[in-house]
Amino acid sequence: MHDVIRDLALWLARENGKKKNKFVVKDGVGYIGAKEVENWKETQRISLLRNTDIEELREPPYFPNMETFLATYKFIQSFPNRFFTNMPIIRVLDLSNNFLLKELPVEIGDLVTLHILICHGQVLNTYLWSSRT
Repeated sequence: MHDVIRDLALWLARENGKKKNKFVVKDGVGYIGAKEVENWKETQRISLLRNTDIEELREPPYFPNMETFLATYKFIQSFPNRFFTNMPIIRVLDLSNNFLLKELPVEIGDLVTLHILICHGQVLNTYLWSSRT
């Protein structure tokens, strides 16, 4: 029953299915190819949970409409260079419980629209704004 309610909620959030990639939710699906990520250009919210891994991207993703990015309970060790640079309106970034993540990309400090950054559950070795003046 839970899956039916979840699917209905996502369908409604996508304006009755008209905007397929408005929300992307992947929970424990394993591996996601770079080609699939390219199809998410218009996505506003992405949620990658539990053991959902993305193929290494050659270029930073281009998400001009991204408002929310959740990547929790994963085994992320690092992000590719400039991963967050093409997310100009991101407001919520949740990287909690990524136990292997020790440093955040410095470009997170440049996300001027970011209101919420959640990083609990890991020990970070750097500060985002320590090199900024």
